[in-house]
Amino acid sequence: MMKTFARSKFVAWMMAILLATPALTAIAEETSPEAIDVRWVMAGMARDADGSRPVTVPPKARLRTGDKLKMYLKTRHPCYFYLFHQGPDSRLTLLFPPSLPTKALNGGARMTIPAEGQWFELDEQTGTETFHVLVSATPLRSIETLYRDYQQQGSENDTAYMRLLAAIERLQLKQRPLTSKAERPISIGGTIRGAGDKDKASEESRLDHLAEDIAATNVFCRTYTIEHH
Repeated sequence: MMKTFARSKFVAWMMAILLATPALTAIAEETSPEAIDVRWVMAGMARDADGSRPVTVPPKARLRTGDKLKMYLKTRHPCYFYLFHQGPDSRLTLLFPPSLPTKALNGGARMTIPAEGQWFELDEQTGTETFHVLVSATPLRSIETLYRDYQQQGSENDTAYMRLLAAIERLQLKQRPLTSKAERPISIGGTIRGAGDKDKASEESRLDHLAEDIAATNVFCRTYTIEHH
């Protein structure tokens, strides 16, 4: 969507310190004894693809201008869901929840981001697009606090930016997955082929067909890095 942005050596040094020093990442997250049990997929459609055939986008992907993205989540138990977008300029935006503090999603809830019938579309500004997915049995108040600090201090504040990214990375290191089924679609020749026949199924049911079952004991985190050309 925008040109790739490179941080300074100072910021890289700051990131290393923040990851190595728990006290500098603000409030420590408490590990929840409750289980995470969700169905999840990052779906995509090529710009010239049949709209009835979404495909799975892996954590590292190369997409083109005009390609589309959509996320689908189904919960089995109440949980808290956060979705951050990091553009090529490294600016972080909270796509979900729409406002903080967040509220728990009910067990059995289904949701798509954006809403059904809408997709994120890659525009003519190329670069790296990053999505951070966080699902927890308890609210991640330290992440919320760090994001508020980041907003208040401004997107150009390296310290606030790096504290938030460091906290997300620490959560990824702490997660303890129980199970995660392999994604059914596979990558072939630089494109991703999805499963399922072309039919009149709803968009939600097609996404559910692509989704993987994920269980974890404390928190589920995943980062998607999209190289947009």
